[in-house]
Amino acid sequence: MTFTSCKDYDDDISRLDKDLADLKASAVAQSELTALQTQLTTAISAVQADLNTAKTTLATLQANAATKAELDAAKAEVLAQAVKLETFNTYKAWVDGEITTLKSDVAKAATKVELTALQTLLTDEITTVKNDLAAKIANLEAILKVADGKSQEIENIKTQLAEQLEAINENKADIEATKADLQAKYNELSAEITALKVRLTSVESGLATLDTKVNDIKTATDAAIDALEGKLDAHISLILNLFGHLDRSVRSLVFEPDYSSGDGTPQIVVRGINEWYNSVSNGTTIKYAVKEDGTIYKGVTNLKYKVNPSNATLNDFEVSQLLNKVTIVRSTSDDYLVLTDAATLQGGILTVPVLIGADVYNDYGDDVQTPAHGESAHNHHVALEVKILDDSNEDKFVASEYVKVNFDLLTGRIALNANSEKTDGTLLPVTATGANIAAASYDEDVVLWNGKGTVTKPENKNFSIDLKDYVYGVFGGPATMKMLEYGFNKHEFTFELVELGTEGVDQSNTYVILNGSTLKVKPATGGGINQAAVGRTPIILVKALVNGKIHAVGFIKVLITDEYDNSPVEFEFTLDDYMIDCDNEHSLTNIDIDEIDFDQVFNHARIMLGKDAFFAEYSQHSLEISDVVIVSAPAGATAGILGDATDEHVQFGYNINPQTESVNLANYFKAFISNTAPNGSYVIKTTLKSNGYRPDVVITWKFKVTLPTITLNANTSIFTNGKIVVNPTILEQGGKTSTAYEALLNNAFMHQADEFIYTGLTEECEEYLTPYFVFASAPTGFVVADNGTTLRKTNTSGPIAARIDKDGLKYYVRLNSNTAPNSGSWGNYEELSEASKELVGKSVSVKPRGYINGASYNSIDLYTAFNVQFTYPLALNLPQDAVVYDQANNGLNSYTLNAYSPASILVDWFGSELTVTTAAGRKLYDHYEVGSEPVVGTAITGYTYAGIFNGPGRVRHPLYNGGIDPFYGGWWYEVTAPTQTYDSPFVFDLDKIKCNINSSGQIVSDIIYDIPAGMELKFNPVEAAGSTIWTNGNGTPNVTPHVFTFQWDNGATGAVQNEFKVSVPVKVNHKWGTVSDKLIITVKPGVGPTE
Repeated sequence: MTFTSCKDYDDDISRLDKDLADLKASAVAQSELTALQTQLTTAISAVQADLNTAKTTLATLQANAATKAELDAAKAEVLAQAVKLETFNTYKAWVDGEITTLKSDVAKAATKVELTALQTLLTDEITTVKNDLAAKIANLEAILKVADGKSQEIENIKTQLAEQLEAINENKADIEATKADLQAKYNELSAEITALKVRLTSVESGLATLDTKVNDIKTATDAAIDALEGKLDAHISLILNLFGHLDRSVRSLVFEPDYSSGDGTPQIVVRGINEWYNSVSNGTTIKYAVKEDGTIYKGVTNLKYKVNPSNATLNDFEVSQLLNKVTIVRSTSDDYLVLTDAATLQGGILTVPVLIGADVYNDYGDDVQTPAHGESAHNHHVALEVKILDDSNEDKFVASEYVKVNFDLLTGRIALNANSEKTDGTLLPVTATGANIAAASYDEDVVLWNGKGTVTKPENKNFSIDLKDYVYGVFGGPATMKMLEYGFNKHEFTFELVELGTEGVDQSNTYVILNGSTLKVKPATGGGINQAAVGRTPIILVKALVNGKIHAVGFIKVLITDEYDNSPVEFEFTLDDYMIDCDNEHSLTNIDIDEIDFDQVFNHARIMLGKDAFFAEYSQHSLEISDVVIVSAPAGATAGILGDATDEHVQFGYNINPQTESVNLANYFKAFISNTAPNGSYVIKTTLKSNGYRPDVVITWKFKVTLPTITLNANTSIFTNGKIVVNPTILEQGGKTSTAYEALLNNAFMHQADEFIYTGLTEECEEYLTPYFVFASAPTGFVVADNGTTLRKTNTSGPIAARIDKDGLKYYVRLNSNTAPNSGSWGNYEELSEASKELVGKSVSVKPRGYINGASYNSIDLYTAFNVQFTYPLALNLPQDAVVYDQANNGLNSYTLNAYSPASILVDWFGSELTVTTAAGRKLYDHYEVGSEPVVGTAITGYTYAGIFNGPGRVRHPLYNGGIDPFYGGWWYEVTAPTQTYDSPFVFDLDKIKCNINSSGQIVSDIIYDIPAGMELKFNPVEAAGSTIWTNGNGTPNVTPHVFTFQWDNGATGAVQNEFKVSVPVKVNHKWGTVSDKLIITVKPGVGPTE
């Protein structure tokens, strides 16, 4: 059962509200409003009817004893309809009021179309409500299975309820007993809960009482603490008052040492600083030294004493005197130490400033630590005496213990601070010459801006610096002790410009103004910024004076700058390509340099020097090795300094006196490229370092080293069709034979007088080219290895198949043997390697090359790659006229092949016949080891051809006679075969006989199809076995199959109508492989020719 939510009603009313608002926005006819009101009333009546129906349904359900859930649902439905009706009634009352208002305003104009639309909308809404109610009622009836006004579902429920009621009645006694038991337990629990509640109330009351007591105790405690604090403050005040009235009279003084001797005895150290004087001043050098008998600059030493009691103040005593105790006789009564300045007292520590007496250093002589005398023992002690100040008229004094005094005489220096360009504490030199402080190798101490504006800094014509902001006085061995921190506070600094006689680029005092300690750049003529001062380095003498005496001295080097970037200025020049020739080296001449426009270096905004001035500024005698750097170059290339002991491929130098040769840039800049320089592109950087403070000039040189084009002229009598042919050579020695595959590659390019003829190489330069040969590429299954000198099987570490050997200036290409010769022709009768045998009959690619000036990395092609073809040693020379007739029976249906007559069907590359009928033929059989290994094919049974290979049961022929008898030379026979017969080396692959009749019965050109069914080409080895070839000298016949019969048999239903061809594969095995061909037999129709 479904219910319509209140939101659905709200949506309906909202739509009606909108329609009504639209009506109010337009004028309508009064009749139309009345009609609308009537329709609305009708719709509400319909809703009332639906409500009545729902109520009836509810009553029916109640009468039929429906379940509670069903009744609740029905009641909810009735309630929803009632709500809807109530909603519509309320809405109707409001709409009636609105319509009444509209009727009173109907005369203002009307829009009938809009009223019609509203009517349609109201009709649709009412229809929707009715449909909704109808659907819900139908759904309810379906759920309840209502038929003839009675619900089947309710009837079922009634039946189930009756059954359940019967079961309940049956167990009524048990249910009543259980109910009574539960009621008793409930009463018991209720009593316990009541008791717990009473106890909980009592606990809560106790907690409240406890909180009250805690608060009372806290209040009382706080009051007691406040009272105690008041009493404590009173007692403290009383104690402080009593302490203030105690006796503050000094009872003792205890010396607090800053230094002690090696045995821990306290010591007092007082210091003096020597006087300096100008020892050398000759126009180029100014030097200062320590004066032996000069005035001493005395430093204040603070003596510290712990006063007892510590609450004493300077109102309780006064410093009386220093008590000096000495064990030597003195010429004066002056004290060693004298009091100076007022004593201070802080934290119970009394500080008393003292100075060295006037004549101490003169009196002590060797007893004083001086640079000349060193440290000597002396015995001088002092104690401090103070006078007690009180109300009595008595003089009361307290003195400290005596403490040993050490007198140090030290040397003062001037150091740069962190404002300078040097590290804080760097000592200024006491000697200035053009060779040291004015040289470019001596870095500047202070930088002075000339006032020129920069991107981030406005121009300032009056910019100056105070030199006092860069220095301070120090003394001691490492000069780590600052004067001001050790009581030397009487000196003042003065500053003077000095002349070293090395003005020019190094430094010039004519570019600055020094007023006291203030230094600034002189304006240019006309008052502008002085750019000419940039890079100048004036030298300033600074002195630390006390009463006009010099106690520290040093020289400051100032660099004038415009504060622009002083990083290197970089240029890039590209030179013409250099082709290596037969000269020893290539020099960059004046012509090369003129092409690169070196003026752009002179005129750069950060250099702006004429040629002579540039040479003077950058007049190095030579470049340091670090100033020539390879950025990129071919592998193995080197670069360095001109004139260096090493022999680099590229050398640069700047070593010509610019004062006499400045008109020629080439005399200042030198570079050489060796003829052994690896070919390729070079990028090399050289750096010119300024003698002053202009930026370094970094020049990037780009150039290429190229190789000449030289070609060989081929000898066309040997070199034809882009290849040379290497035929096997049969070598014989001592009854043995071997085959050498070798060719002298030089012959392909040799002409008259056995000399090479080149194009592009002059006669005078021939010696600088060294020709050679390499493999250019390899056949499938082989690779080029060993720098092009070998062909190897599979990979670069595989077996060698072919090689190019060098013998002096001769280059041989050879198939590799198991033991290769060292030089010259082969003649070693070694067997070819298995890898080399695979190259027989194939071609390999070889290229002539040459390297320049003995540098193997500078090689050129002297000719395009060409093929070297290794001739295959053997070939089958099969007849071309074999014929059989399809229907013949008189022998014309057979073809007989004689392997040795009229000519041998096996020949070598030179055309020589291999046959057992002649001694020469048999030697060729042996040499090529024909039939030495089995091959796939049809064997001819009953015959054994031993060949030259030994085997089980095989021995030399008894008539071999050491190879003298040509008939038996090298042949073997079977000991167990008294007939001494031999099998044939020719193998016929009968399983692969084919014809040129295709599957459709058509005769085509390709002989690749099986012979048609019923037809056969038969091979009869029995007949062939009976052929006698020769009879040897002892009368014993030696037979070997050499005549073979092929018989055509047509067992098909029809005769052949057109001739066709049949092919029979023929193979012969030899020591380098297998030579094969196909015997072509023509099958012709009919019986053949008749007599």
